[in-house]
Amino acid sequence: MSGSEAARASAGGVDGLLAENDVVIFVSAGCPYCSMATDALNEAGIDHVVVERTPNMKQELLDKTGKTSVPSGWVKGTYIGGCNDGPESWMGIVPCISSGKIAQLLKDN
Repeated sequence: MSGSEAARASAGGVDGLLAENDVVIFVSAGCPYCSMATDALNEAGIDHVVVERTPNMKQELLDKTGKTSVPSGWVKGTYIGGCNDGPESWMGIVPCISSGKIAQLLKDN
């Protein structure tokens, strides 16, 4: 994400990013799970936006999901969890790719 995109993203906050993009993944630099999730999305050919989570976004994500961990994956505004896990058994970016859930969410919404 370029500097201007980062400034625009932070101005719109989490809700703005989710409204403007089909697949969003919030990450922290150096996080191996974030890398695994973004690599899986890349390998699957799923268009997505990677956003470095800011302190303000951390609070917004906590308010939305009850979690502050990264990666935090979203498809069409639906929280799908982290890399391999989430609050529901079907959640997680990698499992959602493998099961076809991301493709289903993109098609259904």
